[in-house]
Amino acid sequence: MIHHHISITRLINAVDWTLIGPMLTQLLCLPVLILASQRSLSTYVAISSLSPPPPPLTGSVESSANGEAKAPPTWREKLFSRKAGKLCFLLNGILALMNLILISLPQFCSQSMLDGVWVILLGTVTASLLFVASVRLSPPASTVQYQRDPTTGFTYLDFHTIMTRGHVLRLPLAIGLSSAILATAYAGNPALGPIVPVAFLSILSTIRTPRRLAMKWPVMVALGLELIFIIITGIDLFASDTTNTESKSAELKHKVPSTWLVSIMMMFTEAVPLILPGVIAAITLRFDYSLTSSRHAVVPSTNPVPVPGRMTDYPAPLFSTAIVSLLFSIFGIHALAFVSPSTVDMQRLGTLVYAPIMIGSIAAHAWITGKLGAWWAYEETVAAHAWITGKFVAWWADEETLTPKDEEKEANDVEKSLDRRT
Repeated sequence: MIHHHISITRLINAVDWTLIGPMLTQLLCLPVLILASQRSLSTYVAISSLSPPPPPLTGSVESSANGEAKAPPTWREKLFSRKAGKLCFLLNGILALMNLILISLPQFCSQSMLDGVWVILLGTVTASLLFVASVRLSPPASTVQYQRDPTTGFTYLDFHTIMTRGHVLRLPLAIGLSSAILATAYAGNPALGPIVPVAFLSILSTIRTPRRLAMKWPVMVALGLELIFIIITGIDLFASDTTNTESKSAELKHKVPSTWLVSIMMMFTEAVPLILPGVIAAITLRFDYSLTSSRHAVVPSTNPVPVPGRMTDYPAPLFSTAIVSLLFSIFGIHALAFVSPSTVDMQRLGTLVYAPIMIGSIAAHAWITGKLGAWWAYEETVAAHAWITGKFVAWWADEETLTPKDEEKEANDVEKSLDRRT
């Protein structure tokens, strides 16, 4: 027994965990990617169960102060609108904050103060990621329905989310887990590190049902990025100047965050090669569902439709092909890193390989089964004049606030105003 224990200990010590750690992290991302794709499909199924939304107010988008109809705003009016000004102000604030953190602070503050700022920043970002990921992967009960804004006359998708007592604890749990990640990284133990890229990937791969979605878009983006990465890799291999890099590194000598903080920042990059494959896999799952499932019963648009928490079993051959191809790609890339670790950049190579192999595998399977044209032409459209909003209903709210009486009254008022105009 002691001999076996010593052998296992030697085996663990002999493993290069700097190489096997990223592989285990990306393997942990696969079940999260599958769950995120299913959650995205549930939202789309609920929306597709709705009847067509009521038409917008014809001839106007909003009413002026004297009640006369105003024409839709032109692109020049949108460019100089108050909303555009707020967006520019927000972008300038973000750029100023980045300049303060990345350039100004390292030059004028001490190392401990710089680390303190990064601890606050990384703690806030990590806690926010964990909270949003928990809502995306395990969403609370919610309903969706079409509503029409009486002021603008446009129809939008209205999500009502009921936050129960258990879901209220998500935020403090996310803050506690974020603190634990920072504490373990400071102690030199990366055991909780994979949670960060897993949460990051679950947010980016969960499609939030835009107005229009097409399969060809992420595929073309992936192939375009493939070409860009090939060009960049060729420049690095054949046109690198060592003297210039040495002089630049000598000029950029200033304070940087501590090593344990940099390790947390690098955790986010481990999920980058899986972002586009995750989006492609999620849309492919919707395509499989559209082929194998019957259309749900259409309900009146004034009645909310619950978002299903769990989908019924259905065959998803193309989605399974995507996941299996991604699994073999992960094993292949990291096996190459074990053979020649000094010449392989796993993140760059994964970005180059994962998406094309997945696209090729799905296309080959679809071509064999005669679905290639339908898969490439697959599109989703919600409503040309619809946008998405959301409301949270607390668990302590009265039962009357959960009924759509106010929304129905508002819709009836809009219908009456339409009748008067006609």
